Amino acid sequence: MPKEIFYAVAVGRQQGLFKNLQEAKAQVSKFPKGRYRKFVSRDSAEEYLEKAGVLPRRERFYAVSNGRKIGLFKNKAEANAQIFEYSYSSMKKFFSREDAINNPLFKKSFEKNKKKEEKKLKKLQESLGINSDNESYYESSEPDDFCCYYVDSDEYGFGFGINDSDESDEIYYDTSNGGYRFNGYTHFFN
Repeated sequence: MPKEIFYAVAVGRQQGLFKNLQEAKAQVSKFPKGRYRKFVSRDSAEEYLEKAGVLPRRERFYAVSNGRKIGLFKNKAEANAQIFEYSYSSMKKFFSREDAINNPLFKKSFEKNKKKEEKKLKKLQESLGINSDNESYYESSEPDDFCCYYVDSDEYGFGFGINDSDESDEIYYDTSNGGYRFNGYTHFFN
């Protein structure tokens, strides 16, 4: 089966993609500064037309499977920063999130990285004394200082507080705002 060929007319009577050379030539023939190009892939042809301003720019996703930070990025500069001067780095552009996530090479890498991040989270939880219910707090050796941590299955963060010695030392978990509360100054980071 012969490969499909696309002709992208950037400047002509009618701009767009054509599968027939004669149709593409008819659009640019005797047209002032008429311009077209031949492509073997639809994505390349559409990208050419986007750069020429014929088609609206599509959303792009950049999958980094080997780099400083592995993941899916919407910003090319941010993705490039992850692979710049990184040995054996790997990045690929996709036009849909689903294509990027379902790509076998990148899917395997993302899953491997997810497991690695889960191990880091578990290690953090263990070092902070967080129990299996993902709820715990840590009290420092100083009676007037208090620090608490809350870890959810999807998100994690930390908080700190300074308890006024004149106030009650009551500490409780408040489900209405998803964090620990006690009398004194508190701050929670996500």
